[in-house]
Amino acid sequence: MNDLLPQDGSDPLARGDFADLAKLLRHATRGAWAVGLYNTVAVREQVAGALRPLLAPLPVLEYTLSPDHPNPLDWLDALPIAPGERAIVFFFDLEYAGQAALNALEYQREWLAAQPHGLVLWVTPAGRVRLANGAPNFWAQRSGVFDFSIAQPEMLTQTRADW
Repeated sequence: MNDLLPQDGSDPLARGDFADLAKLLRHATRGAWAVGLYNTVAVREQVAGALRPLLAPLPVLEYTLSPDHPNPLDWLDALPIAPGERAIVFFFDLEYAGQAALNALEYQREWLAAQPHGLVLWVTPAGRVRLANGAPNFWAQRSGVFDFSIAQPEMLTQTRADW
């Protein structure tokens, strides 16, 4: 056990959620998307990095949404994998991509559901609210919300977790 983890037995990085997310992404072959909650970029990077070996040999691809590139579907159309192969795709910064990103999720939900890929939209708590309000139909079909937020202030500076 890492010395930086709380001594009361609680786990600030929600290992149960971590294992459940890895299982979902590895085994669901259609319509699997999840929302990964985080409150610092360091936590998001730790979790994303720790997921990679658990998801191998599936490729894990990361894309950052922005006002210039807000549509997750454009990224999925251009995945650098062979037809018929699966990938795990992490989308970052949804809350900064604007309403165009929310519209794409809301109106093209069925197309996303037909994809063989596992998708994770990484959002902050404020981004979760924007997603639920701005794309309620997409939000309603999510496979799960996995909370990796760290509540203890002393844990916000923790280095890579001992998974």
